[in-house]
Amino acid sequence: MYYELLYPVLSKHGYFPFRSDHIYRPGIIHNQIIDAIIESPLVIADLSFHKPNVFYELSNRHAIAKPILQIIRKNDDLPFDINPIRTLIIDIDQVKEKILEFENMVIEATKDEISWENPIHMALSTRNIRLNPIFNDDDIVVRFAGYESSEIVLPIINMDNLPSDREVERINKRIVTIQPS
Repeated sequence: MYYELLYPVLSKHGYFPFRSDHIYRPGIIHNQIIDAIIESPLVIADLSFHKPNVFYELSNRHAIAKPILQIIRKNDDLPFDINPIRTLIIDIDQVKEKILEFENMVIEATKDEISWENPIHMALSTRNIRLNPIFNDDDIVVRFAGYESSEIVLPIINMDNLPSDREVERINKRIVTIQPS
């Protein structure tokens, strides 16, 4: 897959592709691999064969939120943790048919405006969402830590002060549309 698909496409787009098992310089292998994972402008993670070291290296790249593309052989399953991430599934007998798709993924992965969503990045970003309710006589003020204009005011609901259906709809819309930046 490397010589038929990855190398030709990556070379065409100005990358110097190499596999971690093709690092020959003396030194500690782990340091060299982690340095390459951190410094490379784009990493391709081949998740075929479920090698534990590849998943460890993938998590390192996720932690720094830099461009990464996942590929896997057709008959291998993606683990639950990374299943939602777009992955190029490759039938070994049809590698040539995947060249254009892989090339498009490489082009998209290197655009500056890409937001690198991955399990680590998403978990860390949601840690900043903190609901800080403040109760007063008539309302509950909810503040979202870490966000500008991050306050909504909700009327306290009791049997004597039930909101209209329209007010409930307005409140629901305000809650649903608050998203992390």
